[in-house]
Amino acid sequence: MKTDLDLFGDIIPTDEKQTWESVANFGRHESSEQNKALSESMVCTDLISKGFDPHMPYSRDSIHDMVIEVSQNKWEKIQIKGDLKKTKQKASANLSTRGGKTTISHEGRKNTFYKDVGVHILAVCCLDGIFYYDISKHEKTKPIRVNQNKHIDLVEWIKNEST
Repeated sequence: MKTDLDLFGDIIPTDEKQTWESVANFGRHESSEQNKALSESMVCTDLISKGFDPHMPYSRDSIHDMVIEVSQNKWEKIQIKGDLKKTKQKASANLSTRGGKTTISHEGRKNTFYKDVGVHILAVCCLDGIFYYDISKHEKTKPIRVNQNKHIDLVEWIKNEST
């Protein structure tokens, strides 16, 4: 009789045999890491389709998620937020790392406002697409609500910023 072993060499009981799909957990859309990866891929693809060459930092602790060169020696930093389970009627994103109104969150971790550290654009991904916002035009303490806050045409915004 053949005995199946898991990755650690332990015997897998016959009533608990695992398939690749159950081990890989492909259906885990709720995961924040998967939401982040999908959102960043969506924005990267969108930026390439608009003629930009997006660059991403190696550190996941970087204050921005992507940068694009808009003219010689001029780069725009982009923070990406994914709300992929919601339509634009409900999607929103905070303008800071912790989303709170104070500089210290309730866990004692510093709350950094993206505007204060040179991030230029907020990209919000939701079921209806990607919406870009000029961070400098918004109050730091209020979240961006896709159905209420006016988004920018990124290509036009960059043309105006570069002149």
